[in-house]
Amino acid sequence: MADVPLSRAEEQNYFSVLTTASKSFLLAAGLHLGVGTLAGVTSQKLFKRTLPFLRGLCNTDVVRFASSVALSASIYKALKILLHKYCTKPEAWHHLLAGFLAGLGSTIDEPVRRRTLTLYMVARALGCLVITLHKRGYLPSVPHFVPLVFGACQGLIVVAVARYPYLLPPSYYNAVVRWSMYYDEEKLEMYMRRRQVDFIPCNALLHQGSCHIYAWKDFVAGMWLYSKIYGVIYSISLFVLSPTSLLGNPVRAVTQFLKKTLISATFLAVNGTAVKYVVCLLRNAWGGGPPIPHLIPALAAIVGSSSVVLERPSRQLELVYYVMSQVLYSAWRLICVKKILGLNKLPWGSVWFQCFSLAILMYGYENERDSISPLLHKTLNFLLGRNNQV
Repeated sequence: MADVPLSRAEEQNYFSVLTTASKSFLLAAGLHLGVGTLAGVTSQKLFKRTLPFLRGLCNTDVVRFASSVALSASIYKALKILLHKYCTKPEAWHHLLAGFLAGLGSTIDEPVRRRTLTLYMVARALGCLVITLHKRGYLPSVPHFVPLVFGACQGLIVVAVARYPYLLPPSYYNAVVRWSMYYDEEKLEMYMRRRQVDFIPCNALLHQGSCHIYAWKDFVAGMWLYSKIYGVIYSISLFVLSPTSLLGNPVRAVTQFLKKTLISATFLAVNGTAVKYVVCLLRNAWGGGPPIPHLIPALAAIVGSSSVVLERPSRQLELVYYVMSQVLYSAWRLICVKKILGLNKLPWGSVWFQCFSLAILMYGYENERDSISPLLHKTLNFLLGRNNQV
């Protein structure tokens, strides 16, 4: 029996799936290398031992992560094509089903990273639901909602850093302590956690001289550190997600790059300095020995979080999703420690949560495009094609 030749439309569909898979693989590999480079910048490994660090970036873990992302994206694209072919009328449930099954591609990823990515997706899915419900009139408008959510999340995170570090991801906790510059594990134990009768002044071990003067020195040092960090972040975004803008108008692209780097570095420097400075002021006003009351780090975090208004609205939303994912991790740790509802024993729990999150996100992308962030929208456009109708 002779083989039936493929039609022109079928050839285009197969080619689009292969294109989606290859784009996803390359983007994920670039993202993995970029995050590794960022970690090297913040830990100084990139500058101290350059060749060993670069060799460590290029390993099989890159292929594993990139393959997982490529599999998820190609599953979604292929299922959408099949559902469109055999169901004549496009339905919203097509996107829910395709997104849910696409989440199964995460099964080949490394478990710890899969859990971390799942928390990011759950945070974005919750945001997508809230925005969609608000647009449809089910939720009222709340002035300054995004900065308020950011402040609440940062308050919980700073309380966890000060008193309950086991509730935070180890890598995130270590990064926060390292970026705080004059705090370390020993000082946090002494000033925040270990029970003592006498008050410990800041200049005993934490920093030299006045808290007011040291705050200015901390801000200057923070601007330099965070400029390097955000320089790497925005470089990855520019070269990976917006190469056409760099080639089309390099002067404007570089100007925007420098502007974004300066604004984001200022936000994080003001935020970090304000949190540490307010903690110093409140500790001295309280005058008691450790452990410090939860209200002190919570109030300091809320004051520092007001600096998020320096960022543009789309960037504020990305920051909210980031801190939400850390709070969700803390909630998951509490569930595991307290053994709530037996959720800690759910088989492949991170995979199922990722499936549900992807279903919501892909529904939002296809039907409520304002419900997802511009960065995610741009990424999905790149992977699935700007004209994503098949």
